[in-house]
Amino acid sequence: MDRVLLKNTENVVLVLGPFYSDVEGETLKVLDDVTLSRGIAGLALRTMILEIESARREERCKAIFKKLQRKYFEYRSKYRDICMQFGEDSNLQPLWDELKHKDDKLVKDIEKCSVLEGMLRNKEEELEVSRAVEAQCGDLQTQVVVLHRQLEECHLQIDVLHDEITKKQNELDRAKSARSEASRKTEALGW
Repeated sequence: MDRVLLKNTENVVLVLGPFYSDVEGETLKVLDDVTLSRGIAGLALRTMILEIESARREERCKAIFKKLQRKYFEYRSKYRDICMQFGEDSNLQPLWDELKHKDDKLVKDIEKCSVLEGMLRNKEEELEVSRAVEAQCGDLQTQVVVLHRQLEECHLQIDVLHDEITKKQNELDRAKSARSEASRKTEALGW
């Protein structure tokens, strides 16, 4: 999924999908506006921070690659100059072989750096995904806390209602026993 929401605004609705789904719609109804706006602002801020960090890493990688490329061309041109100057002299064959070996080694090192750069990009993408998951997890934890508070409030209401029902039941039992006592007295008096 493309995480550059500032550039690709058509994906904003898809990313914010969990905020308006039917399952969480009930949660959003009970969330106050301040908490919801802070959560959305926090998500936008985290997205901006991720984009800035990604751009900085990309710039650093480009600078390193350009420096490496410049050094390669510099040494390659020096190598070619030396080859042209001393290539015809057979006494310099060991120097020629050494330079050729160093050139081959440099080419291999550049290939290795290219592979490592690709691996680094993959790891950066994984890191961005894990940060996004972490941010989503934080939002879900906030929702769990809100739901937990609501559950505690419901338990308190249940306790209050249970106490009221117990009181009413005791009153009914007393009224019933008083009525049965009165009916026994009435029967004893013969009425």
